[in-house]
Amino acid sequence: MRKLLCLLICVASVLLLITGCAAGDNRIPTEDNQNNSTQSEGLSENVFTDVIELVPSTYENVNNLDNVTMTLKEDTVTPTGLTVVFENNSEKECIFGEYFELEKSIDDVWYKVPVAIEGEYGFHSIGYPLTSGETREWEVDWNWLYGSLKPGKYRIIKDVLDLKETGNYETYYLAAEFEISVEDENDSGDKGERISSIEITRESDRKKWILVDNATVKEFLRALNNREKTNAKIDIRPKDYTVKIHFADKTKQEYALWVDEDVNIRGVLMDEKSTWFINKESNPTFKKILK
Repeated sequence: MRKLLCLLICVASVLLLITGCAAGDNRIPTEDNQNNSTQSEGLSENVFTDVIELVPSTYENVNNLDNVTMTLKEDTVTPTGLTVVFENNSEKECIFGEYFELEKSIDDVWYKVPVAIEGEYGFHSIGYPLTSGETREWEVDWNWLYGSLKPGKYRIIKDVLDLKETGNYETYYLAAEFEISVEDENDSGDKGERISSIEITRESDRKKWILVDNATVKEFLRALNNREKTNAKIDIRPKDYTVKIHFADKTKQEYALWVDEDVNIRGVLMDEKSTWFINKESNPTFKKILK
């Protein structure tokens, strides 16, 4: 009887150990380990392509600093950065720094975006004043920390200090939500970081521009991406420009571009499969670069 009791206790212990190990494995399947990982209940597949574990947000309250806001500057969101606009419509004297965090929404729950670098990292110790009645822009490029974001819904979080007096302040957290689409990723994000040059040829006289400067490349891409896809059939003159985007892996994308002399008329962009109307706000950029 005693031997049977000992055997039952051993079996129960083994079952508890196995159950405990299974409960502790909350990894999300990735492209490399989908065959030997288990998906966390309630989370979508392939939430991140290179993430082992997701950490829930630690921010319970955001955007609760009265009359001080942080919003996105229009048309600045890319998979590797954006520009936010701070507005202080209060009587408070505030200050913010370089620190920020990114989070991703998965099934309506916010999770921290894992950093893409190993080891310790930090931010420049600098403070930017945001005085009463002031509006201020702040631009961030997070490629060094997070890499290029995959499609999804995100938010950027920044801390802002409400200065009471010297050495006395309260910390608040402001958040601004944004989305990365599949088109963003393909057109200006992951590939955009691997662009080696952009070659533009004017068909009327075969004049050629080759853009290699990073700032100019980004400016031209931003102008190209300020567009709306259309399924309408367009009867149009022969193309004005041929645009070839060359990537570091030796691949390229080619587009036909139409830019009207009238800056109030939208341009047209085509590739082999799609057609887009380019918003007229891009015309000044084209005029400046293609002169």
